[in-house]
Amino acid sequence: MRKICCGLVLVVVAVCAWQVSSAQEPRNRPSEPRAPRREKAVRPEPPELRERHEREFRERARGLEERERDLGRLAEELGARRMEIEEQARHLDAERQRVEREIEFARREQELDMRERELDQAAASAPRPGGLAGLIVLVVLVLSCLLWLWAIVNCLKRGDDEFPARGRYDKLIWVIVLLASSAVGALLYLFLVGTRSHKETTTTGA
Repeated sequence: MRKICCGLVLVVVAVCAWQVSSAQEPRNRPSEPRAPRREKAVRPEPPELRERHEREFRERARGLEERERDLGRLAEELGARRMEIEEQARHLDAERQRVEREIEFARREQELDMRERELDQAAASAPRPGGLAGLIVLVVLVLSCLLWLWAIVNCLKRGDDEFPARGRYDKLIWVIVLLASSAVGALLYLFLVGTRSHKETTTTGA
């Protein structure tokens, strides 16, 4: 088995060496001299062909000039269009700002309306005096006003000697008290002065 393997290795090495030698042979050969390249003689163009070439060149030049003019006009049109678009953009921006202000104003108005409705509902739900309690309060107010008016009139009609202290300025003092304290002063006047008659005051003084 070893002999067979060694034989195969030798065969492979021999084949590789042969391929390498055959690939290097063309490189080692001297290069053959090339024949000198012949230059073609330039023939002069005929006048008809030259004129045709010149006409074609001039036509192409005119076409390029016309195309350049067209491009210039197109550039001017594009510039004008760009300015129009910028103007429209500014107008749209101003319109957008106006709409935003209107929306903000409408939102604030809606908030104010909601606040007013809430206040109206709160006022409607607030307790109000009514029924028997309201009638009692009204009667008390009317009686207090009548008592106050009666006390003022009675005080003005009394003489200086008809007051308990029978002083010179008692009448003036009681008028000031009644005007300053209204119903409370009227009650004090009723219990201190009004319930006493002229005879009682005279007897007391004696």
